[in-house]
Amino acid sequence: MPASLFGLVVFAAAVGPGHVFLRIAERWTPRSDRSTLREAAELVVVGATSTAIALLVVVSLGNWTGFLDPEQIVANRTTYIVREPVSSLVVLLLVLALSYGAAAICAYLIYTPLRVPRSQRKHHRPNDTIWYSALSRDLPDGHAVWATVEMGDRRQISGLLRAFPTHEKDRHDLALAAPIGGQILVEDEKGNSSTLNSDRVILQETDIRSIYVRYQPLATE
Repeated sequence: MPASLFGLVVFAAAVGPGHVFLRIAERWTPRSDRSTLREAAELVVVGATSTAIALLVVVSLGNWTGFLDPEQIVANRTTYIVREPVSSLVVLLLVLALSYGAAAICAYLIYTPLRVPRSQRKHHRPNDTIWYSALSRDLPDGHAVWATVEMGDRRQISGLLRAFPTHEKDRHDLALAAPIGGQILVEDEKGNSSTLNSDRVILQETDIRSIYVRYQPLATE
């Protein structure tokens, strides 16, 4: 087996199941910020464990059915693949399928039923920020976000949402735009209305008190 192909197989077997497990876990439960080293360790530990168990199961079944001869594999491991390419390929595919499948099923069983009611699973995204959930994920198809932002001086600025942060660590600034054929609206604390002679306005997080959101259908021709 070429060294590059062997390395790819080892990587897929050692890291792949761990990646599947952690991504499913993140889908259902909040995950704290982790260092790159810690996440890599989790990937390798979960992946290697899943693959080792899968390999043990496949080899045991192969020995029991007579499809594999573990003694021959151990004694002639460098030439066994060349002499038995079909059985080697079948074992490889079975081990990968079993390890990936077991990692996915374990993650689902561990994190889903006990934490999330069945009726809520479709929309459950614990790692989404509040901003992303309200301003993007929950937005119906064919709609835009019309946002009214209350500022620290009690003014309310309204316009179409054009940009917002997607990560908690980002600055929580907002960009509003004037709708086609319209303008950005401003209302002061006394209820006096005016407009901005601008196509875009960027509102800094330090000036924002609250945000009111309306999902507005897009105009159709």
